[in-house]
Amino acid sequence: MLTALIRQAKNATKYSLEGFQYLFMSEFAARIEVYCFLWIFPALVILQLPAVYLLSTLCLFLILLATEALNTAVEVIVDKVSPEISDMGKQAKDLGSFAVMCALIMNIAHLAFVITKIDWAAADLNLPIIFSLLALLIGVYLAVRSQPRRRAVFLITPILIIYFLGLGVYLASNAFTGVGFDNKVIYHLKTGLGGAGFAEYTDLILWMTLYAIIGLVIIYVSHDLIGKKKRRVSQKLSNYVNRKVKFDPAKHQNEDLPKSPNRGIRNILSIGALLLAIVLNPFTANLATLLNRPSPKLVKMSDYELYVQRDVDELASEVKSKKNLLFIYLEGLERTYFDQDLFPGLTPNLAALEANNISFSDIRQVYNTEWTIAGMVATQCGVPMYTPSQGNTMNAYDQFMPNAVCLGDVLDRNDYQLEFLGGGDLDFAGKGKFLNSHGFDKTIGRDDHEKEDFLEDEYNGWGLYDDSLLGVAYNKFVALSQKNDPFGLFVLTLDTHQPKGHVSPSCEGREYQEGSNPLLNAVFCADQLFSDFVKKIQATPYAEETLIVVVSDHIAMNGTTSDLLAEGTRRNLFMIIDPAATGPQKSDRLGSPLDVAPTVLSFLGVDNSAIGFGRNLFADDKTLIEEKPEHFNFFLWQVGKKIKSELWNFPTLSDGLVLDTKNERLNIGRRWISIPAILVLDDENEISTLEFYSVDAGDRKGYLANKLPKEMSYLWVDNCVEMAVKQPEDSKLTFTEGDWCAALGDNTDQLTEITKVKSRDKVFPNVFRAKPDTL
Repeated sequence: MLTALIRQAKNATKYSLEGFQYLFMSEFAARIEVYCFLWIFPALVILQLPAVYLLSTLCLFLILLATEALNTAVEVIVDKVSPEISDMGKQAKDLGSFAVMCALIMNIAHLAFVITKIDWAAADLNLPIIFSLLALLIGVYLAVRSQPRRRAVFLITPILIIYFLGLGVYLASNAFTGVGFDNKVIYHLKTGLGGAGFAEYTDLILWMTLYAIIGLVIIYVSHDLIGKKKRRVSQKLSNYVNRKVKFDPAKHQNEDLPKSPNRGIRNILSIGALLLAIVLNPFTANLATLLNRPSPKLVKMSDYELYVQRDVDELASEVKSKKNLLFIYLEGLERTYFDQDLFPGLTPNLAALEANNISFSDIRQVYNTEWTIAGMVATQCGVPMYTPSQGNTMNAYDQFMPNAVCLGDVLDRNDYQLEFLGGGDLDFAGKGKFLNSHGFDKTIGRDDHEKEDFLEDEYNGWGLYDDSLLGVAYNKFVALSQKNDPFGLFVLTLDTHQPKGHVSPSCEGREYQEGSNPLLNAVFCADQLFSDFVKKIQATPYAEETLIVVVSDHIAMNGTTSDLLAEGTRRNLFMIIDPAATGPQKSDRLGSPLDVAPTVLSFLGVDNSAIGFGRNLFADDKTLIEEKPEHFNFFLWQVGKKIKSELWNFPTLSDGLVLDTKNERLNIGRRWISIPAILVLDDENEISTLEFYSVDAGDRKGYLANKLPKEMSYLWVDNCVEMAVKQPEDSKLTFTEGDWCAALGDNTDQLTEITKVKSRDKVFPNVFRAKPDTL
């Protein structure tokens, strides 16, 4: 019985599909209806039409298609029974046509109705993607119709690969940034993603995996369609597109076959449409933005003369008012959330704190300050974030921007005890390395919290919830205050991290308005938690000696509040709670995160508080963004190369190189870098660039083969196995798995010299005296 039922279902499905094939091939109207549905229905999904209307749209389309099929069945029967012209045949066909018209009117009327139910403000409408996909489909369709030669296959297929790869990178990046692929993404790709909260991006990972599979299938099928059509699915699709099906001669004997356009013209139009798809691809616009900079003629500032390099020896006497400093970074909690028109009642407590203290209303985010570590560097060192390598970990350096003089350096030289407290991983993006390089005595992160007695439900995907973190911060503040020595306690929250935020357990049941926006719920909770924390601090006997600084590390990235925030004026949060202030102050001076550290130092009695490109917002001198408000971002980009060379302070090879295989480090004088490493050398055989590739050996070989600037020499320290293929022809070097080697070379296929290095051996002393090609 079951076997018969399965056989019947299989046969019914087969006959139904054959009926659809005949309908699609024989009826022009049916083809138009299917094509329209395949475009309109996905568009309604993208526009976030409610599910009930999507279902009704689908049902009405199936009714239309069924009516069209019945009408075609009537026509086939009439043509068979009464091939001659007759009143009966005409009436039967007219009635069928009337039924189709009624179904079509229902679909059009329903479509007009459901369009009014679309929330256009909430719809995530990306017109460049829509138009680029349209151009892509047109290009593939023309390519299949034109049946081009083999050379066209090798041209069109790479275009498809480039398109889907670029669109995938854009979509994945946009989920984090809200603006696609930009310098934030580049930084994190270079420095690694260890410690990131991937748990909250599970949906994104699944969607991008599905995207990759679909993209590969489309590329493969398109390649086969345009080429030899080896696969059955390609052959069937080609038949559909080119209509190569034998129809009923009685129905089509008087019809003229359509003439095929010139194949060469179709090839040109196909390639043109595919190239247009790449141009319209939003990833292409991202690349154009990254590569295209304003003309240097627009900027009259010199590269570096406005950088204030503080004299380290004079820092010890600068702080005249040694108040304790409590410096809080609120993750992505920008000042725009205070806008009562956009977010009524969202941040009443923070808004009250700002109104009663010292606040800054026009702190604009500038180039390379848009993510957490970049915001920390900007607010403490007065410089945008630049790294000197193309590698994948900041932990490969022994020091982070060692030549920069930052807020921590000034406080450290004035005998402050400096501690950092964060809920997340200190290794993520190099936060711990940065703080330890600039005067901090102790840094506490997720690994340290996990050694304590916190319960599992006190952690989210990124780290410790803010209610637990602020509890630790309060206890730490009291303990440091009781020592009667000046201290600086820096705290970084994370509950308001995009895309959805994390509501601390103590805020369970506390929602903003109807509670439908998770990130707004997290901000609403953070407003209460943080204001309670400040009130507890102010209730201690130590409050009179404590300067409290509150900043957002950056404006919010892409999340569930992005569309709402876009309607307001985006500004960073910066307020100071000074117990010595005579009353509230509100400054509307144009500033940037670079100006935070100098302004804070001025409250500690530092006369000349300028740091890097940052200026005191209460001084008479203009800030640099006030000097050049229109081109300040270009100026920051322009000085990037100088920042990398001056502030990162590459060690010189003349300091001596010693390979420590036990710790996997290359010691350069008193400095070290992790290995494997590639040291690109300049004309004087000093380090020009450091490259770290600690995971994939193929990346290192690819860099040497494809990315190393021409005429540049390098010192390469790696596992000997990885260097074997590039050994000099006269080399007789023997090694085993796990041995370390050092090599000299340039951008040719073979190394100039290679040697196996023992534990704590010196590396190529001759490199100090001669270029590799003269050894």
